[in-house]
Amino acid sequence: YRYTISYLTQLKLLTQRGFDRIYGDKAYTITQLIAAVIQALIAGSLYYGTPATTRGSFSRSGSLYFMILYFSLMGLAEVSGQFADRPILLKQKSYSFYHPSAETISATLTKFPFKLLSVTAFYLITYFLSNLTRDAGKFFLTYLFLVVSSETITAMFQMVAALSQNVAGANAVAGILMLAISLYSCYMIQLKSMHPWFKWISYINPIRYGFENMLADEFHGRKMDCGGTLV
Repeated sequence: YRYTISYLTQLKLLTQRGFDRIYGDKAYTITQLIAAVIQALIAGSLYYGTPATTRGSFSRSGSLYFMILYFSLMGLAEVSGQFADRPILLKQKSYSFYHPSAETISATLTKFPFKLLSVTAFYLITYFLSNLTRDAGKFFLTYLFLVVSSETITAMFQMVAALSQNVAGANAVAGILMLAISLYSCYMIQLKSMHPWFKWISYINPIRYGFENMLADEFHGRKMDCGGTLV
């Protein structure tokens, strides 16, 4: 394919178009933000005022796991979104308008600021309602791991959609992957309790590494009084 404009110009034009499309469909972005706030209030109320003793240790890990799991589930929406845009993308490619990789990169750049808005609102509400560690370093480090994990899972579902021929097959594969990464994140099933045949899933599971880092960040250096339960 021969393109009449440079790759950087394609990125620039596609990025501008991406922001225009998001601005033209403000309802989707607003709905995502409102949903994140509502879910954060629900999760925060479940883990509200988690005690600083050993009695609250499992609740702390639960609140962190819900954060990372929520945005992993939200990444499933990328599958249908990819197929909705595919006919336009293929037509533009056949006409040598824009390179598909330029469209993918520009879509990531344009969606990230608005997704970050939802992540930030969700994180702030859940973090402080759950009474997690009030330390600036730990706060921003946990936030970083949440953002990176969210983007990683989103990219994984985009890859599934790109490699699939139809939306039914993509949804089937994405559902199985979501189930696998949820079960083998070392929260529901601990590493030593996993069946040897499926233990390898945990080693390639991005949620596991994000969750472990968030957990280590929360509990590192913490002194917890005995709350009457064995840890």
